[in-house]
Amino acid sequence: MSIYLAIFLVTFLFALLFTPLAGRAGHKMGTVDKPRELSIHTETIPRSGGLVFFFAFLLPSIYLITNSLLTSLERRLLAGIMGGGLFIFAIGLLDDLKEISPLKKFIWEIIASIIPIAFGLHFGFLPQWWISLPLTIFYLVGGANALNLSDGMDGLATGMSAIILGFFSLLSLSSGNHLALAISLILLGISLGFLYHNFYPAKIFLGDGGSLFLGFNLACIALIFSNRPYDFKWVLAPLLILFIPVADTASALLRRFREKRDLFTGDRSHIYDILQHKILNKTTEFYIKNREKFSEIPWGVPMKSGRASQCDSVANTLKHRNLNKATELHPDFIGVKICVNLWLNILKKKGFAHQTTVISMYVFSGIYGVIGLGFTRLTQSQSIIFAILIIIFSTWGMQRLWVFGHRNSNTKNLPPLAGSR
Repeated sequence: MSIYLAIFLVTFLFALLFTPLAGRAGHKMGTVDKPRELSIHTETIPRSGGLVFFFAFLLPSIYLITNSLLTSLERRLLAGIMGGGLFIFAIGLLDDLKEISPLKKFIWEIIASIIPIAFGLHFGFLPQWWISLPLTIFYLVGGANALNLSDGMDGLATGMSAIILGFFSLLSLSSGNHLALAISLILLGISLGFLYHNFYPAKIFLGDGGSLFLGFNLACIALIFSNRPYDFKWVLAPLLILFIPVADTASALLRRFREKRDLFTGDRSHIYDILQHKILNKTTEFYIKNREKFSEIPWGVPMKSGRASQCDSVANTLKHRNLNKATELHPDFIGVKICVNLWLNILKKKGFAHQTTVISMYVFSGIYGVIGLGFTRLTQSQSIIFAILIIIFSTWGMQRLWVFGHRNSNTKNLPPLAGSR
């Protein structure tokens, strides 16, 4: 056990110390994220976080493969996971350097998933090869892309992965699965070290190389847990821990299909986007809707002493969408427009909207992680009943969130808030 903790600490320190070097390497290689239509950042930021994850994962994996800490079967599986991870990291890095068409990338991802399968990794819940093979590919390709789609805000994908990996570590300890524990702790250390540089305001992004590699390995861990034939709870437990990125991906694909849009084209209607606008974007939305009313307010009166408290009072009133009340409170206050702009700038500069949204997503991941961890203590029949209830409740919640996003489809025209990409 002590060796696994040592590996966790080493990978954490490696990621913490070498991430700035990866950022500089990203600038030199040209793997950078330039401000685009869906971006909030105004500076060019490196997308080379995958370098940190790959090399920090590679070194301890080689150590474990060449030692007797794991069984021969576990060492073989780890070698396959490492080979598939190398392949999918290369695909993502190439996409960061020069964009690959979604179809070509999808085909290469399928090829990458075959590597760990060739080394013995499979969906063991249904051991028949003609069922297990396509489901294993679905797990690996879907897991890689699920995390890739979740990488839309500073620190979101990395932080959620750290929470997921923490619960995977606990699940590994409870089941005595040394391979899953080793991979989980390696990636957990890397994620926490990298998160220091990736949280808002991010100095470096995961990039496709990092998000695909991390998502691929999360799916591999889920498959390791799912190797018990016909044991439903060990299939559901890791899926519940992974619920947030999986549900977001499923809802995104369903939304694009229903709207007859390209399934691989990005948008700003993910769970975290809707939460961001729902939680803290009401002031911005109000300002845009009442732009003409604000333009009628006269300008030119300078701010006097004591106007700061008036500014806060008016801004708070405006936040609750009551323009008439705001003007009644301070009929002599001419700089209402200045006040509103000041309020919005404070929210944006401090990243308040971003931090609240990302932490909310962390909490949701933690809730489902606790549920997933508890599922392993249930009987087969109990786990099936609870699974049905959770699916119904989660589907209802996702539907309500999607309805909000659909009704407020004008939010896609709002300026992105701090930390969005």
